[in-house]
Amino acid sequence: MMILSRATDIETLRGIIALQAANLEKALTPEALRKEGFVTVVHDLASLSAICGDFHHIVAKDPSGQVQGYVLVMLQAYRNSIPILQPMFRKIDTLVFDGKALAGSRYMVMGQVCIAKNYRGQGWFKALYDRLFDELRGHFDYIITEVSDRNPRSLSAHHKIGFQTICQDTAGGETWHLLLHKMY
Repeated sequence: MMILSRATDIETLRGIIALQAANLEKALTPEALRKEGFVTVVHDLASLSAICGDFHHIVAKDPSGQVQGYVLVMLQAYRNSIPILQPMFRKIDTLVFDGKALAGSRYMVMGQVCIAKNYRGQGWFKALYDRLFDELRGHFDYIITEVSDRNPRSLSAHHKIGFQTICQDTAGGETWHLLLHKMY
C-alpha cells in the first residue's frame, strides 16, 4: 500500500534525501546501474525546499510513513541553482515544440524521480506521476526531464507514461534524452 502526498515537512524532505543517497550512481554496482537505474543529482534540504517554489514535490510513503518514492518539481526560476542541470536548461531554450519556442512556454522540470528497489514494478512510478500531473495541470503546458541512455529502465518507464524524446544530446561521452510530457 502506498500513501501519496506532498512533501511539506522537513522529515519528508529528509526521507527524499535518504532514498536519493541509496540510489546515486556512486552508491550502486555496475550491474545495479544497468538493471535498476540510478539518480544523478544530489540535493540538500535547502535546494529541495527552494527548487519547487510555491509547488510541492510528490512522495509515496509506505504504511510506516517512510518515503519509498518521489518526483521532484524544479521551476525555471531555479535553473542556475544546480550546475549539472544548467546545460539542460540552455538546450531547452533553443528548442521548438508544436510550433512554440520552449523558452517562452510554461514548463517545469521534473528534477528527479526515484522508487525504492522493493517497490519497483508495482505501479508507484505511474502513480507518482499521475499525482504530479494532477497537481500541476493548468499551471504548466509541459513537464520536461532528461534521462541518460545508461538508464534504460527510467527511459522506458517515462516513454510508457507518455513522455516523448524531443532531443538527444551528447555530453561527457554520454547520450541524454530530453523528454517532454504535454499537460494539455
